[in-house]
Amino acid sequence: MSTASSGKSQTKGRASSLTSINNFEHLASVEKAGWLNKWTNYLKGYRQRWFVLDSNATLSYYRNPSEVGHTCRGSINLQEARVHTDKATSCIVVSGQSQTFHVKPQNEMDRQQWVNSLEYMRHKAITKAESEEDEDAQMASTDTNRTDALILSNRQISGKLCDLRTAANMMNKQGEELMRALNGTVETDKNSLADRADLLKMTTAAVLQAAEEFVEMSEQSAKRLNKIVAVEQKEKAFLQEQLEALAKQHSSLERAATQCSTGAPVSAYSDQEDEFHDAEEDLIF
Repeated sequence: MSTASSGKSQTKGRASSLTSINNFEHLASVEKAGWLNKWTNYLKGYRQRWFVLDSNATLSYYRNPSEVGHTCRGSINLQEARVHTDKATSCIVVSGQSQTFHVKPQNEMDRQQWVNSLEYMRHKAITKAESEEDEDAQMASTDTNRTDALILSNRQISGKLCDLRTAANMMNKQGEELMRALNGTVETDKNSLADRADLLKMTTAAVLQAAEEFVEMSEQSAKRLNKIVAVEQKEKAFLQEQLEALAKQHSSLERAATQCSTGAPVSAYSDQEDEFHDAEEDLIF
């Protein structure tokens, strides 16, 4: 009975842990990787290359998967590129500012999947850029929009930091339980030990994911803050120029009013801040 109850409790614990971990996981941006035949030149023709489409809408290629993260042979940002297909040759053409990829998928299904992924990521990148421009325009319009943007950034960062701390606490707890099982403090079998190790791996991955999202969100908040500071500095400089111009006009009007009251002629240079007159020279014959 004790063994069955302990098994049920372990199963329940694993289920609750998996549920908690899933709360920290988010749908990843569309990413795709695979072999494509890339056109090189007229001598070599098409050569098989490993292509990677990342979440930043960048299409990169390598000679093999082991080069990923080390030696990129070329890349194109889809935000500033065009994607079209040649039905006659089943070739996908990705045209960037500095280079163009001519690639052939393995079959028609693979071609359609690549085209869908490329178009989706390109649209997503363009939409993101347009939203950032709209955000800049809103921050430049009124002080209320800037305040709201800062409050929103603060709430998002605080929420993500809370998720990160919760995931970290869960990882520490599962690590301690695994250590007790390894030391023999808690009775367990090999299967249960393997399950604990898998849960710890999943929780560690969740912590890393939350940390990456926290860093990314912090960077976005820093950029937003820098934009707000730049707008504030620009407005301050503009207001300072306006105040200086008004001060000069006030001084000029004040001098003109004084001269009119005393009956003195108004100088043509009375609107200038300082007047300088040459001293009269004695003429010697």
